[in-house]
Amino acid sequence: MTTTPETPATNDSAPEPVPVQTAFLVYLTPDGTWIGNWDINTPVVPERPAGPDDMKAGCSCVVLDAQTGEIAQQTAMTVMAMLAGAGRQMQVAMGGPPVPGDMNIPGGVPLLTGSR
Repeated sequence: MTTTPETPATNDSAPEPVPVQTAFLVYLTPDGTWIGNWDINTPVVPERPAGPDDMKAGCSCVVLDAQTGEIAQQTAMTVMAMLAGAGRQMQVAMGGPPVPGDMNIPGGVPLLTGSR
């Protein structure tokens, strides 16, 4: 909206860009799903203006979704670490050479060899 002393306010022009450090888009789909999107250029056509309740609900849903994803990732990493530890114990119990804990060995990942 532009206003000058010579002309009244109009809504014909695009709003002035606001300098920000980062931005994301949160919107409610017609089926009631809140979406958090990194692409701020996603074209959206709002059916109505957002209110304070929309802000609270949308942000809460996006935060909970992000936290759930982080927890799932941490759980997967913990399970993989436990499985690797169990694999090392089984390899030693079977009489094979111990599996190194550090897989960053020059030349690649060591192959498990030994008697069966």
